Amino acid sequence: KQWNDGRVANESKTYRENTDDVGFLSLIVSDVQARLNISPQNTTVAGMSNGGMMSLRMACESAVAKKILAVVANFPAGLE
Repeated sequence: KQWNDGRVANESKTYRENTDDVGFLSLIVSDVQARLNISPQNTTVAGMSNGGMMSLRMACESAVAKKILAVVANFPAGLE
């Protein structure tokens, strides 16, 4: 119910279990890119709220997309 978006959030199961959501999303995006012959330069990762924060984490930790869109989201503290 929540992405492991880079925040220190002890109440979040994804944080406590160190869920690899960056790896998970990178695999999905890479698979779609390969199937549709799309380059990272033409790929956008987008999200709202927790998903927006996850998009910002993807921008910092993954090279699968060159365009990031975060709506109604703060930059996760500690991710800089």
